[in-house]
Amino acid sequence: MVLIAQNIFGYTLVWLTVFLILLIQIPVMAAEPPYTVDSRTLTLLDGSSTETKVFSTNENVTIQFIDTIQHDFADITLEDYTSSTTYLDKQTMTETDNGDGTYTYSYTFNTNTLLGGVEDWYYFFIDMKVPKASVSANFVVGAAATPHWIKTYSDSSYTTETDEFNMSGTVYVEVVGNDNGNSVSQKKVTITDYDDVKHINGSITNVTLSSGVYRFAVDLFTPSNPFTENWWHSLLIQLKQSGSGDQSFIGYKQIKILPAAPDGARKWVQQKWRELD
Repeated sequence: MVLIAQNIFGYTLVWLTVFLILLIQIPVMAAEPPYTVDSRTLTLLDGSSTETKVFSTNENVTIQFIDTIQHDFADITLEDYTSSTTYLDKQTMTETDNGDGTYTYSYTFNTNTLLGGVEDWYYFFIDMKVPKASVSANFVVGAAATPHWIKTYSDSSYTTETDEFNMSGTVYVEVVGNDNGNSVSQKKVTITDYDDVKHINGSITNVTLSSGVYRFAVDLFTPSNPFTENWWHSLLIQLKQSGSGDQSFIGYKQIKILPAAPDGARKWVQQKWRELD
């Protein structure tokens, strides 16, 4: 009886530990925007100065980046999902000294005037120099019947969408782009922080393609430069098929890198399972 009670207690303790490990590691869909790294913030505002990344087909959009460092210049480039159409080409952003040690770099446009009210996902890149910094992301106009998106998931079945990942984990990426029926010849992924440091910069080796939907995994546990915990990063995906003059897809997304999974706790659970068996 005592042995049974000990086993019940042991199993209960192990399961409780497993639950706590999973609770720590479960990625979630963070509220976006804003994207904040220390005292730096990237955000998007509608005509009412409400933070959002989804806009109507005739609405003012303000993209702004707040920094504690004054840059010599900042410009913005805005393109479609293939980079074949450029709506803003290195346009100078307005600098505002906020008087509190921070500086705001912003650019405002209208979705109808600039984009023709076309419903889809759009991708932008902000480049700042002296000192160097960069940040990129996307926004959505309307509700396109076939949106050319970039989404990230925590599981290989692509059922749990998230933008937060453990630095020892894997990002499962799904994009919707052009498909001419040929093989994918260019498959590149880059993950960059706001200081313009590249942490992942290489080829994707496991792309599957079905009717314009590309899926693949990006491992985070072998970066060329160590990640900083709890920082947002710019994820860039470039895909191109053979026989295509344009990119099949090129787009950006913000992802947040969380601390690595607690390996010590995981090993303790594995040991306890062996003891109970």
